[in-house]
Amino acid sequence: MKKQRKKMSPETKENLKNIFGSLYSNQRAINGARHNPWWVALIFFVLAICLPVIPIVTNGMSQYGSSLLSSNNYGFDITGTAFAMNLVENDIDLVINANHQLIDENGSWKEKYGYGNETVQYAYVNKLTNQYDLLVYYTHETGSDFNKFQETIGNNRYEVGTTNKYVDSVQPSSSSSSEDAPSATPYTPSFILMNQNYIVVNFFQPNSTTSIASTAGDFLTMKEGTSIASFAITGGFNDKVLSTDYNDYLSDPNYTKSVLNNWKTFLDETFITTRNTSTIYTSLLALGIYFALSIFMGLMIFLLTRGKKNVFRVLKFMECQKINAWASFTPGLLGMIIGFIFPQGALMFFIILLGVRIMWLTMRQLKPQIR
Repeated sequence: MKKQRKKMSPETKENLKNIFGSLYSNQRAINGARHNPWWVALIFFVLAICLPVIPIVTNGMSQYGSSLLSSNNYGFDITGTAFAMNLVENDIDLVINANHQLIDENGSWKEKYGYGNETVQYAYVNKLTNQYDLLVYYTHETGSDFNKFQETIGNNRYEVGTTNKYVDSVQPSSSSSSEDAPSATPYTPSFILMNQNYIVVNFFQPNSTTSIASTAGDFLTMKEGTSIASFAITGGFNDKVLSTDYNDYLSDPNYTKSVLNNWKTFLDETFITTRNTSTIYTSLLALGIYFALSIFMGLMIFLLTRGKKNVFRVLKFMECQKINAWASFTPGLLGMIIGFIFPQGALMFFIILLGVRIMWLTMRQLKPQIR
């Protein structure tokens, strides 16, 4: 004899209708909030404010330091390779130590280039344009002094077609001496700035003072012994002392691509701390905004139902918050979905959708009854 299934109670059926119906029905959201325990509303509330944060976290954690080289390497395949090879040629090594700091091992950089910003340190000069394509600085400056160093080299300008410092009143050397001769055009070279704890990479538009791509990071996650000079060696440059002009290496696209990939890996690793910190900060900020907004929308429901002609003025403050919690789940779900599709605006979608639904709910289902 078959055992008969126990029928679902009318109360359970109604609760399920309210739970699923509240996804699209404002009235179901109101009914569910008024006739179900507070903890159901709490679950909806937590889900509503957490779901739209997911694409923000995902987008943040998908950032990487080498993204500035993803679509255009700005000639860094050549200039970055030349720099790494120069370190090998001059027995200079910038190495990550046990404290996760980038050190000038044996002081060879200081001996060759010094640490100051008064003069150019390492420079790659383009033989075709006779301009700086890349400048590299290493310094022991820290804190605000490091920031000033970065600002100084970022503001340094040179005359297009030369490596001469740009001065507004100076005419370019190739121009005529007539009074109507044009002023020299300034440019700022791309640069890498490093100290023991940080690295900044900034690429500038050719023949311009406009920055077009940059990244910054630290060495806290770097493996001890990581050497910038090794980028050239692991790229295929195995002679400690150059026996030929290394321009032969620079003309080999397979070699420069290999060294560029080493740089990309390096920049990705230096960006990890920045990425994680930024993602945590942005996510917590979004969560705080969503929490405050949701509480505020519950308050709006309470205030908008206080009219003398509004039969819903009997709703208490916590009941209004429960209605808001039930109604906010759909905006949270849609905010998450749209946030994955349009990650750049992920922070705003939940705010807009929640505002629209609560105003719609208040004006339609909780409006004053006119007799």
